Amino acid sequence: METLTLEQVLGIYTDTYVNWNEVGGEDLEIGVVGRDSASGTRAAFDELVKEEEPVLATMLEKNSNGDLQQTIAGSPGSVGYVSLEYVDEMVKGVSIDIDGTAVPPRLRPCSPESIPSQGSFA
Repeated sequence: METLTLEQVLGIYTDTYVNWNEVGGEDLEIGVVGRDSASGTRAAFDELVKEEEPVLATMLEKNSNGDLQQTIAGSPGSVGYVSLEYVDEMVKGVSIDIDGTAVPPRLRPCSPESIPSQGSFA
């Protein structure tokens, strides 16, 4: 898969889609992998994609981005989410279709003014 919509990603993580052919891929069961509940990566994924949807009971939870990366790399059909620095030759990033535009995984540029201040420093 090169591109998924946010709705398809949500459907994968809520058991709506269980085979890649249901989202335009090959006939292969989807193996859902994610981070544990204490993970900041998981919190970001939940906020951006899952919102209030419950965690998929069959999701394989991993304690680190590295473990998740290795699990996905060694398991055909698996999907997961990792911090951007773990997208490399072992696992590829998938673009997200937003209003017909495929947006690849990337860091968002920001200016110093866009970062909230936590107070003054002496």
